[in-house]
Amino acid sequence: MKLSAMKIDPALSEQGDWVENIPDLPGIRIKARGTNNSDYRALEAKLVREIPRAERIEGVAPKEQDRIAGQLLLQTVVLDVEGRRRGLCRFDRGAAPQGRREARHKKLTDALVWQFDWGETFDTIVAAARSAGVPLRLLPCVATRADPHPHLLLEWEAFAQLSTDRPVGVTRGAIPWTSIDRYAARHGIEAEDFDRFCRMIRAMDAAYLAHSKNKPPDAQS
Repeated sequence: MKLSAMKIDPALSEQGDWVENIPDLPGIRIKARGTNNSDYRALEAKLVREIPRAERIEGVAPKEQDRIAGQLLLQTVVLDVEGRRRGLCRFDRGAAPQGRREARHKKLTDALVWQFDWGETFDTIVAAARSAGVPLRLLPCVATRADPHPHLLLEWEAFAQLSTDRPVGVTRGAIPWTSIDRYAARHGIEAEDFDRFCRMIRAMDAAYLAHSKNKPPDAQS
């Protein structure tokens, strides 16, 4: 099924269908609706009405058109995504220069929250936006993207592995200190380096627990 066919078939435009064989996204398929579906038209009219009359009397400005197109794509066209592997992204490890503690923590937690929000669907949303001619800079997943800096990749990878040790029951628990200690010992992280490592894992864990406190255990990414 191609997106162009949905513009012709009214039923597919409303219900949506799976789009497969997407270039550069092997194994991924998107369930999408045509851009003339009823929700699209209703939201488009609403967003245009929200623009002050004086600013649209001679036509909506290109910048506003791009903003509206981005919202319409994300809220009324893309319905579901299948095929993307769940989990945190992997990166190459790099050297770790000194830096301020708070700044390091924020860089890691920002990257972690972005992964929770967009990690599984980012490539698909970008591909759909490109096919629809929507400027990528208007997509929330692009505007807010945060990747861990190279000197923080040891802690980033460690958190992904240590998360498999967290207790999960009615609610998710924090990563046990014993797991952090064992991981550090195996990788030769000692003394002041261990204190720093532990603080950063705890900072990411706090962000993880805050983000997922209202989600059931089986919704974990």
